Amino acid sequence: MDHFGEFVQFCRSLELDGRIVLMVDELPQAVENTLGERSEQERREAIRMLQTLRDCRHDPALTERVQFVFAGSIGLENVAASLGASKHINDLKSLRIPPLTPSEARAFLGQELTRLGLEDLPQEAQEHLLGRVGWDWLIPIFIRRLAEELSPASVTPDAVEQAFTALLTHQNLFEHWYSRLRMTLDSRELQFVKAVLGYAADPRNNGIHSRSLSNLAVEHGVLERQVDLVGILKHDGYLNNQEDPACYRFNSPVIREWWWRNVAN
Repeated sequence: MDHFGEFVQFCRSLELDGRIVLMVDELPQAVENTLGERSEQERREAIRMLQTLRDCRHDPALTERVQFVFAGSIGLENVAASLGASKHINDLKSLRIPPLTPSEARAFLGQELTRLGLEDLPQEAQEHLLGRVGWDWLIPIFIRRLAEELSPASVTPDAVEQAFTALLTHQNLFEHWYSRLRMTLDSRELQFVKAVLGYAADPRNNGIHSRSLSNLAVEHGVLERQVDLVGILKHDGYLNNQEDPACYRFNSPVIREWWWRNVAN
C-alpha cells in the first residue's frame, strides 16, 4: 500500500474553513536514518523523500489545506547539503528559537518541577540547578533525569551537584552527540571537530575564538572545509555564536561538561 499517496489523497479531500498545521518532527533524523549504510540506492531514497515533501509544499490542493512545519534536533540544511539536495529545501523558511530569558527559564523550570512533584524544591537549589543545566538553553530531558537523581526530602545545592555528576554517567543520553559525528565525518574532519569541541569545552576557556578555529583547521588539514564543519556544529546544536560572532560556545552546559569529561579527556 502507498501510505504516503493515501495520505495526500486524504488531505486533498478535506473540506476546511482554514488550514491544518502539520508538524513533522525529527525530519533530518528521518532522512539520515534512510541513508543506512550510505549506499547509492539509500542516497537516492533519502533525496526522493526530500523531493516528495517539496512537491507537496508546491501542490495547491495541499497547501490550501495544510501548513507544513518541519522540526528537528539537528539541522536539515546540513543533511540536505551532504546529499547534494539543498535545492529541495530552498523554499523553506528557517525559524530559529532564541535562548530563554532568566525569567522565562525560571518559569519553565517551575512548571517542570511541578510536573515532576518537586514544586517545593528550595529556591537556592533551583538556582543551582538552573546554573548547571543552563538557564538559557533548558532541555527538558536533562531536567527530568536530574530530578530523578534528587531526593525530595533533602535537596540542597550540594545534592544538586551530586545529582548532576550522576546524570553525566548516563551514556545513553549523550553518546549520540559523538556517534553521529563519527558516522557523518571523515577521519580528518572528525579530528578537527573533536579538537574544536574539546577546546570549547575546556573550563579554562570561554568558548573558542574564530582565530583558534582557523589555526585548528590548518593543523588538521581541513581549512577548505572549516566553514562547512563549523556550520554543522552550529546547525546541529553543539555551538552558537549569538553573543559574539567571533566566539563559539556550547549551547548546553550539560553537553559541554559531558564532552569535556568523556571525549576531550
